[in-house]
Order: sequence, then structure tokens, then C-alpha cells
Amino acid sequence: MKKNLGFFFIPLAAIGSLTLPHWLHPHRATPQAAIVVEAPANAPLVATGQAVAAGVRGRLWQLYVVPGQRVRQGEVLAKMASTLPTQGTAPAALGFEYVVAPADGTIAATVAETGAYLAATETVLLFQPTE
Repeated sequence: MKKNLGFFFIPLAAIGSLTLPHWLHPHRATPQAAIVVEAPANAPLVATGQAVAAGVRGRLWQLYVVPGQRVRQGEVLAKMASTLPTQGTAPAALGFEYVVAPADGTIAATVAETGAYLAATETVLLFQPTE
């Protein structure tokens, strides 16, 4: 029984020692050609819309929308994380506030990235209300 296991594990170890350097140093990928597409002259370069502010000072924890998405009034657009005031030597607590859509409309662009520290008046995203 021990001889049979030896005959199995010795070649397995030899094969593994030969292939290990290839796994640790993967081959270089061949560079892909880039495709460049020109934008039409009449395409807008800057997104326009109503600025939606963070509403509270803190970090942008999560964005729930993407540009071009249609939203309804009161729908949650983003989650902000802020530290809550504490008393004495208690550790700081984390609180969450939500940024909601002011009216029915479309998300024009996201201005802030997830994890960014924002003031209460800073813009999180641009919103285009429906008419």
C-alpha cells in the first residue's frame, strides 16, 4: 500500500514543481488594439441637470443609481455615512442618511465616487426632472 502511494505522489510532486513557476509568473498578455470613435460635433460634452446635494457631511457609502436611469420622487439614490455625536468617552457611532430623488426624472450624471468624503452642500449627482 505504501509503495503504491509513493508511486503516485512522487510523480505528482515532480509535475507540480515543474508547473509552479508558470503559475507564479503568468505569461504576458498580448496588447489589444484600441478602437477610437469620434463623438459627433453636436453631442453634449457636459451633463446638465439639477444638482442633488449630500444633505449631511460624511462619506458616500453607496450609490444606488446609474446615469440614464429613470427614478420616482422619494426613491433612494445614495447612502451617506456620518459619525454621530457621542457623550464622554464612548466610541464614535456610525449613522446613515439617505439621499432621495426630489421629483420624478432621470439621473443625468454621478458627480461623486463611492468612498468620497463630502460636505452637506456638495453635489452627489445631477438629476434631470421630467416635464
